[in-house]
Amino acid sequence: MKMTSKQLFAAPKVARRAKGRFDRGMEAVSAARTRATEIARQCAALPRLVPTNASQRRRLARLRLA
Repeated sequence: MKMTSKQLFAAPKVARRAKGRFDRGMEAVSAARTRATEIARQCAALPRLVPTNASQRRRLARLRLA
């Protein structure tokens, strides 16, 4: 995300605050992406559920479509 001209040519204090918010936002997004990757890796390592009867098969089929 680029800073707007209003942010770039604002008073120094306002520009510093805007840049700080921008940087913190980018750090938050990066950390969330890292956590999501780790969670996906853990879920992929879990064994797949094997249905034992017809109702479980139907329920799993509905969950996979969602």
